[in-house]
This record gives sequence, C-alpha cells and structure tokens, in this order.
Amino acid sequence: MTSPGKLDFSLYIVQIIYCSHAANSEDKSQFERDLRDILDHSRAYNPSHEITGALTTDGDMFTHVIEGPSVAVADLYSKIMRDKRHDRVLTLQHTLVHVRLFNLWPMAFLRVGTIRHARTLDARSAPTELRRASVSILKAFRPILLG
Repeated sequence: MTSPGKLDFSLYIVQIIYCSHAANSEDKSQFERDLRDILDHSRAYNPSHEITGALTTDGDMFTHVIEGPSVAVADLYSKIMRDKRHDRVLTLQHTLVHVRLFNLWPMAFLRVGTIRHARTLDARSAPTELRRASVSILKAFRPILLG
C-alpha cells in the first residue's frame, strides 16, 4: 500500500525499445541462423521470466520491444548489449507502462522491408527522434496487435 500522492511502481512494468545492427548481416546464412537462435532462445527464456515482446528485422537491423518486471528486463537487456550478434545497440525508449502491448507473445516476430526509422539514429540523436522511431516500430506491429 502506498501513501496518498505516491506512485505504486509495483503496478507498472518496464518497456524497452531498442534498435541494433545485425553483426552478421553480410553473411545471410549466418544471419538467418542467428535470427532463428535469438527467436528460439527468447521463446524458451521469456515465459519463465515474465518477459514479453516483439522483434523486427530487415536483414540488416533489429528493432525489439521488451516488456516485463524491471529486474528481469534489465538483466535481459544487459545480456543483449553484450551479445555478439548485435552491433551498435541504441535504446530508443525506456519507460514504465501499465499494460503490456505483447502480453500474448513471449516473442512476436515480424520481418519488414527496411527499418528506415532507425537507419540514421545514434547515441547523439535527439529524444524526439528516438520517440518518433519508437512510435514507428510500434505501428509496424499494429496488424499483430489488432489480430
């Protein structure tokens, strides 16, 4: 129970949206093996850690939405940032949310033509650019979310 005027953060979950360049994008067969491994591992790992999310790729870049308890998400994101399959990981959004967008999916997946919204972003990008990229990523998943 929280005091009046205080937020109860236990009612929230963490949502991180990031993009990264695929380290093996030049070698398409290795990229596909890496992608399959990421999806298989995520779908096995995430449910036991109460993590849900979605991954997109255009064969060169990944964009990923991760949702769940703060400690579990922080641990997973730390592992992703050290994962050799990802290069130049950039956090687009890190926020608390009341409702999961991908509550039915340990790891939804969508292959897209080109991830234009993330191509020019880097660590110096303005917060409004990062927010715009996050919105673009979520819009790409609209067909999945609306079912």
